[in-house]
Amino acid sequence: PTANKKATILYFDQIFALSLTREVIPVDIPQSVIALAERRQLARVNKDWPLSDSLRQQIGQLGFTIKDKPHGYDIQ
Repeated sequence: PTANKKATILYFDQIFALSLTREVIPVDIPQSVIALAERRQLARVNKDWPLSDSLRQQIGQLGFTIKDKPHGYDIQ
């Protein structure tokens, strides 16, 4: 039964391109990028959208993507 479940999941992974078998490699995020993300979060709290957008661009220029979450952010 367990082998059937695994095979079914892997089959759906192929069909829907879910990348369930992809290896996740942790990325060290430099402190400078974290500092920019924290400044951006504060700008968002203060509804300073131009500053928030500018900081997002700076983070992007450093090769990272920031995604907003309901209670914070995620850096990739």
